[in-house]
Amino acid sequence: PADWQQDLLARIDTTADELLRTGSIPPRLADRATAYAHAHANILREDDLRLVYADLHFDNLISTAEGHLFLLDYEMLQIAPRDYVLDVWQRMTIHPFTYANEEDHEKTHPRDYRNLLPWLRKYAPELFVHPQVRERVAVYGLLYEMRILQSYPNADWPIERMEAYLDGMTW
Repeated sequence: PADWQQDLLARIDTTADELLRTGSIPPRLADRATAYAHAHANILREDDLRLVYADLHFDNLISTAEGHLFLLDYEMLQIAPRDYVLDVWQRMTIHPFTYANEEDHEKTHPRDYRNLLPWLRKYAPELFVHPQVRERVAVYGLLYEMRILQSYPNADWPIERMEAYLDGMTW
């Protein structure tokens, strides 16, 4: 997009309005989410857009016996800032079962996910260069969760994650 910041804010506003019309989001939460995004608009300006793979989670990786790693499922490939990829990892930290195969749920433990973001900070520090990266990623997450609510209007997990972003979850 020509103006990443304005495009992101417009998508948040439009999605929040639709969710309010359909009753898919509590009005207080919609107000908090849009107010948060607009309050952080100054940190959303981005001139360094690139092609990012925004669906990096364990079910989209295959490793071979030879140690090669392959990515699957390219439907969420998009032009965005480099830190946009942190959004999916943030969601896994809050609600890991969303990204685990159903047959693996009994082996999925939230404690195993709590260090994902610190691990990424150590091994991919370039994703964390913006001084307000947490707030940026929270805005990305808010839009994602609102879009999930469009498809699953009765789901409680998108609301749970939105509240975590707005309450300042720590990494």
